[in-house]
Parts: sequence; structure tokens; C-alpha cells
Amino acid sequence: MDKIKEPLQRILAKSHWHTSKQSIKENKHGLNFACPVCGDSDKDTTKKRAWILTDKAEPYFFCHHECGGMSLPNFFKHFGETYEVSERNDFFLTPVKAKPKWKYDPKQMALTEISRLAVPLKTIIETFGAERIDENHPEWNYLVQRNLQDYKDYFLYWPSKHRLIILNTVEEPYTVRKWNQDGYYTDIDCNVIGFQARGLGNHQVKYITYTLEKIRGECGLDYRPAPGTEDYVKVLSQVFFSTHVDWEDTVLITEGPIDALFLENSIALTGASKRHDKIDINYHCQYIFDNDTTGLEQQKDKAIKYPNKQIFSWKRLCKQIGNSDVKDINDVVNHCVKSGIPIPKFKEYFL
Repeated sequence: MDKIKEPLQRILAKSHWHTSKQSIKENKHGLNFACPVCGDSDKDTTKKRAWILTDKAEPYFFCHHECGGMSLPNFFKHFGETYEVSERNDFFLTPVKAKPKWKYDPKQMALTEISRLAVPLKTIIETFGAERIDENHPEWNYLVQRNLQDYKDYFLYWPSKHRLIILNTVEEPYTVRKWNQDGYYTDIDCNVIGFQARGLGNHQVKYITYTLEKIRGECGLDYRPAPGTEDYVKVLSQVFFSTHVDWEDTVLITEGPIDALFLENSIALTGASKRHDKIDINYHCQYIFDNDTTGLEQQKDKAIKYPNKQIFSWKRLCKQIGNSDVKDINDVVNHCVKSGIPIPKFKEYFL
């Protein structure tokens, strides 16, 4: 038990400011304490909703507030501590899941549902009167000026609205010609689960976001996710590129989808004020908000509320590239290309 309590006490001392929240209660089931991952209660310092349950084949961490469960090695690793799983019971790395309400796991089923409900790109083009952007298109220069030409398959032009459409897709976009045995082919495109339309002229509203539900409605299609998956499907539709990333590796999060295109293993929200609790408590996820007043305030707020969040140092990055006026990742790339200097490795600018 000491090999668990000693590192746990160090974690609590670093994570909580109040002595009451740093204490550990022990009973026959295990160790009870205020959760250092989500912070537990902001109002009641006596609440302790996290456990390390020791009455199982292998001890594991569980939080009744927001975090759910994880293996003990993963819990300690999150805080820079180590825990060796006993060789005798190393098969028991995660807690047994509670029986779900449905006959399937809604979270896993949502991935199937988002693929089933996704709208083919061809249907988007026909319904909205959108156009692909290639070298001969009038808006090609806009992509080139912002160094977006390598990501052209993520974009469409919406002539009637004079807007640039940024696609959120199930798979990374591409066009493949599939040949049949008779020598004929069809173009196979990506499937769309949401998009953001950016105004290119004088628009009162610069950005318009279309969720999968709204897109299917515009296309005259039913929107009926399987029961229990509705919330998960909605999140997948609103968080850009969420089906492209490896969630076991560091995931970088930007305010907008254009910035995310330049980053490895990244997703995008549709604005600094968007909140997703599961992302906030996931220690793999790190935010890169814009270099403006709103973005810097959000960055500070996340770091205060969630100890697992690092601060992205725009000050150090701006000093490195010699430009303090850049607002976001796309601005940094544009400046570096124009100045003929290497594009920085953004992961290296977290404090």
C-alpha cells in the first residue's frame, strides 16, 4: 500500500492548495481522495470523489465526478510518477466496464453512426452549388496567398455566398478513381460530417458552422442517430478532424480548422469559447489558442482550472520568428514562408 500512498501524497500536494483536499482516507475498498485530474469540487474542499480501489485483482483509479477510470500506471504517469504492475496480475490493466444501458457501447457505436450518416462530398457540391478549387479556379490565389494549396482537398468555394467552405470529414480527403472490370471508373470522394463557411468579402457574420444534422436537413436526408449516440455524434460533427487523430498521442487543439491543418495530430474547435469537458480533462490534449486577448485569456483559464494543461508561449515563439503581430498558426506559417525562415516546431513552445 505504501508504494501507492507515497506517490499519491506527492500528487495531491502539487495539485490541491487546500490541506483538506490533500488528505487521503483509507478503508477496506482502497484509498479515497479529492481528484487531482479534474480538481473535484471547486466549492466544497471536503469532497473526495476519486478512488484507488485496492480490493481488485490489480488496483486502479476511478473518479465519480468527471474522469471515469484508468489503470494505475496511466494515472501515475499523468503526474510524472511511476507504478509497477504486479507480474502476477498484469492482465488486469483497466477496470471492468459497467453494463451499458444499451446493448452496445454508445461511444463506440457513434463512430459507426457518424460514418453511416456522413454525406458524400459529391452531394455537398450538388446541394450547395459548391465548387472544387484547383489551379484554374479564381479562388486558387487565395489558397496560395495563405499557403493552403497543399490542403486544397479540404476546401470548396460557395459562389452564391462568396464563402470558403472548410470540410470536416470522416477520413482525410482525397479523390480516387476506382476502375471496374470493364475499364470504366468512378470518382470516390471523402464523406462530410460538418463544415465551416468563411466569408471572403464583407460579411456581417464571418463564420457559419454547419453540423451534420444541419447538412443532412439541407440535403433532404433524415437525421436519426442510433439511440444513445446522439451526443457523441454531435461532438464528432462539431470538432474538426476528430476522426483523423491518434487519441493515445498528444493532440493539439486550435480555435479554427485552418490552423489545425498545419499541425501534426491536431483537431479544431469552432471558436475559443467552445467547451468540451472530456477534452479538458484528457491529459493528451493541449490547446493552442490564438495570439489575441480572448485566446490568451482562455489559455490562462484552462491552465488554472486543469493542472494537466500546459501554456503555449506565443511570446517565445514571436521572439523566435521576429514578429509579434502574428495572430494564429496560419499567420506564423505565412510569415515564415515569406521571410524564408524555417517553420517552427509548435510542440516545442509549451511551458
